[in-house]
Amino acid sequence: MADLVKIEFIEMPEVLVVGKNIKVDWTKIHGENPIPAFWKECFKEGMFKKLEAITEYIYNPAYVGYMNMHSYTCGMLMKLGCEKPGEDFTIHEIAPTKVAVGWIKGIKQNVCMNAHALTEKALENWGYMYNPDCNWSMELYNCPRFTQQDEEGKVILDYYIPVIK
Repeated sequence: MADLVKIEFIEMPEVLVVGKNIKVDWTKIHGENPIPAFWKECFKEGMFKKLEAITEYIYNPAYVGYMNMHSYTCGMLMKLGCEKPGEDFTIHEIAPTKVAVGWIKGIKQNVCMNAHALTEKALENWGYMYNPDCNWSMELYNCPRFTQQDEEGKVILDYYIPVIK
C-alpha cells in the first residue's frame, strides 16, 4: 500500500511542461497500462538529456508525469520562453495556480497507482477541492525522495493537484 505522509499547499507560478506525449484512455489504464513502457522509451531515446541541455530554461530539474483528460506527458517543468527541443516534443502551459502537493510514500508501483486518490482525499480535511478548470494533475519525481529507497524499500512521490477553496 501507499500512504500520504505530508501535504502542503503552494502557489505555483506560470510554467511549462515540456516533453513527449501519448494519448491515454484513463478508463482502461488499470488493464494495459502503457505509461511504464513510455517512460522506458523516453529514457532510451535520450529525451531527458535534450531537456537537461536547455539549462537556462529549467524551472525544476525533477522529471514529471503530467496528466490531462486524454494524455500523459513525460517531461520537465521549464520556464516561460522555452521552445520544443524537437518536432516530436509537446508543451503544456500551466497558469499560475494554487496546488496541493501530496507526498505519497510506499513501494514505487503503489505510490504511482494511489497518489491521486490519496492526495484528493486529503484535500477535504483542509477545505480544498480539485480545481476542475485546470484539468490536470502531475507526478513529480523528486531527487532524492523518489530516486533513493529507504531501509524498507519505500520512496516518496510528490503529487500535484490544482485546488480551490
